[in-house]
Amino acid sequence: MICPSSIALLRSSEAPVLGGVVIPGDLSAHDLADSLHALRAGGRTGMLPLLACGTRPDPTTRERLRRAGVEYALWFPLDDHMLRFQANRAIAGGVHSRAARRNERVPTNWPVSFRLLGREKLAKLYTLSCCGAFLATAQPSLPRTLVHVQLPLPAHDARVAAEVMMTNVPGNLAKGNLPVGMGIRFRGLDDATEAALLTYTLERARALKV
Repeated sequence: MICPSSIALLRSSEAPVLGGVVIPGDLSAHDLADSLHALRAGGRTGMLPLLACGTRPDPTTRERLRRAGVEYALWFPLDDHMLRFQANRAIAGGVHSRAARRNERVPTNWPVSFRLLGREKLAKLYTLSCCGAFLATAQPSLPRTLVHVQLPLPAHDARVAAEVMMTNVPGNLAKGNLPVGMGIRFRGLDDATEAALLTYTLERARALKV
C-alpha cells in the first residue's frame, strides 16, 4: 500500500522530487489508481511519471498497472543502460514520438568492438535502432569519422559501417542523460542485417512496456 508519509515527503519543500517515482511491479493497494494518483500529484512539477520495477508480472497485473497510470517498466534483469534509458524516457514526459517502426530505439548492454584506421576499440552498446546506435566508450571518435562496428545480434553477428554523428565527452557541454561515448548512423546495411535489427528492436521495445 502507499504510505501517507511517502506522499508527505514528496510534497515537502525540503525534498522536492523533480524526476519520477519507482514502484514495485506487484504493488498491492485497495484502489491502485487512486493511490498512485495521489503519489504522482505529490511532485513539485505536476504529475510525476511512474516506473514499475521487478519481475515482469502476468498480463492481468500489467493491465492493472496501465489503468493506474504506470507507463514505464524496469523489469529484471535490470542493467545500468536500461535504467538510464527508461528513466530518461519517463522524465522527458512521454514515449518518444516515432515516424516509423524502424526508428524504434531500445537500450542494450552488449559489449561490442569498433575499428578505426585498423585499430580495434572496445565499447558497450547503450542504445540501438535500425538507423544507428550509441556506443558508450571512453575513447569516442570525432564526428564525421567512419567506423566499423561488430554487432552481436541474436540472429547473427553483423559487421556494419557507420558514421560518427555526435560525441558526448566530459566537460561543460556534456549531456548528463547520456554516457560518455558517441552516436553513430549506420551506412549501407544489407537486407538481412536491417531485418535482424528491426526484429530485435521491436521485440525489445515490447518487452520494456508495462
